[in-house]
Amino acid sequence: MKVGIIGGGIAGLSCAYRLAQKGIKSKVFEKDITPGGRLQWSAVVSGKEVHPYTYSLLEEMGLEAAVVPMKMEDVGAIMPDGRLMKMEELPSMIERFSPKESEFFQKMGNFFNENPLDIKNITSQMAELRDISFADYMQKENFPYVLKPLLEIETNIRLVDWNEISAEYGMACIAPMFTTLPSGKTYVFEENMMVLSNVLTRKINSIGSKVETSAEVKKIEKKEDGFLVSYEKNFVEKEGEYDKIVLALPPLFIKRIFPELRIENDIKYKNGRCIMVEGKLRKEYDRKVSFGLSGHKSNLCLINAMDPYEHRLYPLNPEKEVDLNSVYEDCKVLSEKDLKPAWPVVPPNAKIPELKTHMEGVYLCGDFYHFPTHDTSVATGEMVAEMIEKEVQ
Repeated sequence: MKVGIIGGGIAGLSCAYRLAQKGIKSKVFEKDITPGGRLQWSAVVSGKEVHPYTYSLLEEMGLEAAVVPMKMEDVGAIMPDGRLMKMEELPSMIERFSPKESEFFQKMGNFFNENPLDIKNITSQMAELRDISFADYMQKENFPYVLKPLLEIETNIRLVDWNEISAEYGMACIAPMFTTLPSGKTYVFEENMMVLSNVLTRKINSIGSKVETSAEVKKIEKKEDGFLVSYEKNFVEKEGEYDKIVLALPPLFIKRIFPELRIENDIKYKNGRCIMVEGKLRKEYDRKVSFGLSGHKSNLCLINAMDPYEHRLYPLNPEKEVDLNSVYEDCKVLSEKDLKPAWPVVPPNAKIPELKTHMEGVYLCGDFYHFPTHDTSVATGEMVAEMIEKEVQ
């Protein structure tokens, strides 16, 4: 039994690792020189209440020391008027809420207590939110509009318009606001989450499977007794035959390399940009992690300053310029990278493909399922590995 896994992000690596543990060999094809995919610009992981599978995998890899708790005093939100809202002020802010605002916060807290974000065990109440927009759901729940900037802290990294996403996706975005951040169960990497993919890759290679980097798959063909994968490795065209195929990459790429599969979905992807900066933040913005809100002139949605020497900045609108002078006393840009695609946008009533496709022997996994995060990638990768194991037995 040979399994070809297309995509060396955390979904593909999780799948390959679980398969290897079950004695099933696989080969992971990753077009970049390093595996990990979007983990290279991810730095935050919540506790098991929000990211149960990612955090459990970190523990299994022995990487608890690689993350530090994100304390409230480390986090701030740059408001449109330039003021920094300090997260440690949140408890006292909640105490001053109007009855309507307090009722809303209590209602949201109860919702997440009753509906943990578990992609393997989605509650019926959470599933019901797939059919309406996040904006409509907030309106139905008598959402106090004055709280919108507060909740945008969690949602504007991905997008601004709440009408574009399902209520399920929106609730997954704001969950840390009500669960892990106040309890201190949000963790941050000094640089990024690539340490997780690096350790996973070493373990996969050490137990009989293979992670092939700089290997871009060009075409997949269904054959009578399996699948033919055509790829390019260091400018050399190669081929390989596999009994099963796992596609661990965005659906828009699947259509290009495997049109015969005919995957239908209406998941959109939003591009992004990462700017590496060395400098000193203005005193009023000197926080390890700062979220910028829509309307602030910096055009930043996230400042990750955990690394004292290199800060990672993410523009809210990657097509527009960033005003670094509005948040830095002094700085210089070290590098910039376009992130295409950066993250999925799941609309109401989205056509989400099944993990096991209509074509025998072909599976999908990744972050494009109902509430997309790296945790969804880990979970779906593990679920596909379990499916393959059952079929092999």
